[in-house]
Amino acid sequence: MPETQVTISQGSLVVNEFGNSIPWTGKLESLAEFDVENIWLRTLRDDAAKTLDKQVGDEFRTCKVKYTPTAAATGVFDEDGTVSTAALRNIDTSDVKNIVDEMKSKYLVPMYDGENYMAVISVKFGRRVKDDADWEDAAKYGDPERLFSGEIGRYYGVRFVEETNVLANALGTTTFQGEAVFFGADAIIEGVVVPLEIRAKIPTDYGRDKGLAWYFMGGWELSFDTANAGEAKIIHVTST
Repeated sequence: MPETQVTISQGSLVVNEFGNSIPWTGKLESLAEFDVENIWLRTLRDDAAKTLDKQVGDEFRTCKVKYTPTAAATGVFDEDGTVSTAALRNIDTSDVKNIVDEMKSKYLVPMYDGENYMAVISVKFGRRVKDDADWEDAAKYGDPERLFSGEIGRYYGVRFVEETNVLANALGTTTFQGEAVFFGADAIIEGVVVPLEIRAKIPTDYGRDKGLAWYFMGGWELSFDTANAGEAKIIHVTST
């Protein structure tokens, strides 16, 4: 029986504190005809979700491999982390095929769930692919299982999740539509020191000074900050 070795590499990341708080007074609470704390709780949860989502999204977009649609059914891949090509058209399903083919053949990206890659897309990106007849046929006959929040369908071995918080609806500074990130397994390292939690302020001034906050300590980093085959895990669709 042959014996082989596996090379193990170690990543690192910077841990930061994140949070926000809302103060209120005992007088407000006494005079209000609604549950003040419940409203602030919903507001803080929404703020925490948007804040942390943007931190992760910004990290995804630092990947080395960039893709920009150019001539019909073709696009340019940049591998230095800085996009140097301007989009010449809106994206369509041919770009999805171009990206997936390169992820499989050149970059050797492992699939996210063993069967599919993932794509997090802007609303306008989603509109462009949903208007394509190829997408309509896939949606009609594929009957995809939509397991993730925001998942709109599955096409060419990619599960698409639409988001409205981070990705731009225009490519770079152009009016062409559709920023997105395509990725496979092990794309990002996450380090959590203190999980996201809601904290209530200890009332002061004899109960007149109150507050509520969310708090998180952690960080994110690309698992491999390269464009090497077997290491690049993310392709960012963008433009100059």
